[in-house]
Amino acid sequence: MKINKKSWHYWLHRILETSMYHKLERGDTASLCSYFWSTLGNMLALFWYIVVGLSMLATALILIFAVVNFLVFVITGILGLPLAWVEMELAIGTYWFCTAVAVVGSIIALSQGDIKVLPNYLKPKQAKVEPKPNLFKEYYKAWKGKVCPLVEVE
Repeated sequence: MKINKKSWHYWLHRILETSMYHKLERGDTASLCSYFWSTLGNMLALFWYIVVGLSMLATALILIFAVVNFLVFVITGILGLPLAWVEMELAIGTYWFCTAVAVVGSIIALSQGDIKVLPNYLKPKQAKVEPKPNLFKEYYKAWKGKVCPLVEVE
């Protein structure tokens, strides 16, 4: 099986600097089975890195919010302002900020996706292109055939 250097799984190996990436860059041979399981392990590692990073970010944001809330409480006590008024202003500001983030996120998500608005007969005709080999399909074929072909990088 030929692996394209621009494919997502090769990119994943390159970003994480795996031993499989270095092996393929040196020109050594690797089987499809070992490449598949290495890619699957890298996907799990990347998922774990994202989960840990997001939880650390959430913890930092909660800590910052707690410190800001404490400072607002101290400042309103010093200035003699009614605390309910300040908390209401913070709540309204937080609501509008979250709404703006949701709207912008929705616009970005919808503009990046493949939105199928036009019916099929209005879409321009496209020439059929031979699909590129899929890593999971090729592994399944190799597993069923009990043969693991060698992987080549193009």
